Amino acid sequence: MYRWLSSLLRSIRCLNPHHRNTRTLSDKPTHSFVPLQILNPDSEGTESALILLNQPLPPSITRTLFHRCSHRVCSDGAANRLYELSSHDLIPDKIVGDMDSITHSVLRHYRDRGTHIIQKT
Repeated sequence: MYRWLSSLLRSIRCLNPHHRNTRTLSDKPTHSFVPLQILNPDSEGTESALILLNQPLPPSITRTLFHRCSHRVCSDGAANRLYELSSHDLIPDKIVGDMDSITHSVLRHYRDRGTHIIQKT
């Protein structure tokens, strides 16, 4: 489980071409992390990631977060839920997993719209 999560987090960092892993322990943080700040309408454009797992998705909050986050990643099972929830208009940047939970039609739908598919075994 930890190896899969670590791989997922590395793939999210790859979405940001300006990411450099050069901080040292002596570096001072340049910003603070406020988890619920993303719900503030003024936070649009802030660098953030939404990771959807195969759990029920509340429609209104999912749509809000999806539009406010700059990076959107789904597990394979969550891609089915997002597809059903969204009337097919919310397209994740990446789908990560072993692809045993995603239906063929949903996989084809997202692949045809440019979603990067990362199959992990």
